[in-house]
Amino acid sequence: MANEKKLDPSDSWGNFRRLMLIMMVAGVVAAGASLFWLHATDALSSLWLAIMVAIGVFLTVMLAGVLMGLVYASNRSGIDDAVDHHQRRDHERP
Repeated sequence: MANEKKLDPSDSWGNFRRLMLIMMVAGVVAAGASLFWLHATDALSSLWLAIMVAIGVFLTVMLAGVLMGLVYASNRSGIDDAVDHHQRRDHERP
């Protein structure tokens, strides 16, 4: 682990933005697929249902992407290392 190359924090946040773009596309595709499924099964009864389903599916995919991206970005930027060193120091005290 000592040989591990530390990544630049700005690079990890750039990766986070790229992940958000990918998740935005995935959210639009998932919302479109859900609307297609509703239409194919004749379950699409009103315009409001279509709007709310599309918004709900899109926001669910984006929330999952944001949470996953923040975990990866904080790990790669080294933010988690400061917490780990602080906890190790507390456990070593007599």
